[in-house]
Amino acid sequence: DSSDNTYVVDLNALVTGSYLPAVPTDPKGFSYKYAPAADYRTYSMCAHLEKGGVADNCGGTLACGGTCNYQVKNP
Repeated sequence: DSSDNTYVVDLNALVTGSYLPAVPTDPKGFSYKYAPAADYRTYSMCAHLEKGGVADNCGGTLACGGTCNYQVKNP
C-alpha cells in the first residue's frame, strides 16, 4: 500500500497497519530478524532453525537470539 513502493521499517508497522494480528514468535524462544535495505525497497527475513547449518549474513550471528542460519531475501 506504499505510495513510493517501499517496505516497512519494522514488523510492528504491519501490526499497526492491520496486516498482522501480532509479530510472529518462535516456539523455541529465538527471534525472527527482519532486515530492510537502506532504501526500504527490498528486505531479508532471517531465523534460527534447529537443524540449520552455517550462519548467514543477516545482522550478525546473534541477531536471531542464536545463530541466524536461514535467510529469505526479496527479491
